Amino acid sequence: MFEPDSLAPDPEDKAAWTSALAYIEHQSTSVVDIQPLRGDPGLVRWLYLADHATYPPHLQARWPRFRASFQCFPHGFTLWWGAGIPVGYTAWHPVAPEALRRLDVQPTLEESLEPVPLTVAPSLYVFNYSLLVPLRKAPFSRQILTTLADQIAAVAPVRLGAGVVSPEGGRVAARFGMVERGPMKSRGWSWWSS
Repeated sequence: MFEPDSLAPDPEDKAAWTSALAYIEHQSTSVVDIQPLRGDPGLVRWLYLADHATYPPHLQARWPRFRASFQCFPHGFTLWWGAGIPVGYTAWHPVAPEALRRLDVQPTLEESLEPVPLTVAPSLYVFNYSLLVPLRKAPFSRQILTTLADQIAAVAPVRLGAGVVSPEGGRVAARFGMVERGPMKSRGWSWWSS
């Protein structure tokens, strides 16, 4: 069992990382309840581990960009924890409004969606909403989306944008009022915005 206040394995230690992912997969069938964790700088590795546990390799975040996004705007990241393991996470951060407008016209992952300071009536990039595959239909899975919706509503954004990687992600983006704008040029994502 992992403890969220301990340090997660180093992403550069491949053996420890692989072992942690195997443990999460094994333990995922025993999750009956989840809790959100936020605000602790020590959570960044657990969040990254959750990313790797919830996505196939070709869709996983890259450590330098993930860590940089968290360091710029940790307030937008929520780790979901249950049965001693990270089971998923949500993440969002403010972006420059012109970045969303440019992506609406020409979707590309090369476009900069770097975090910017939170302002009144911001534009937000919904960075992630994921949960371990065996838990996606669990009764508590709605809690994740409800919490994400409450967090986003609290900052009253003018616009939202998201890179969507699956039909499930498209349904979630649509629930937030986003519509598909077109395919992104790498990794098979599609760009959605409101």
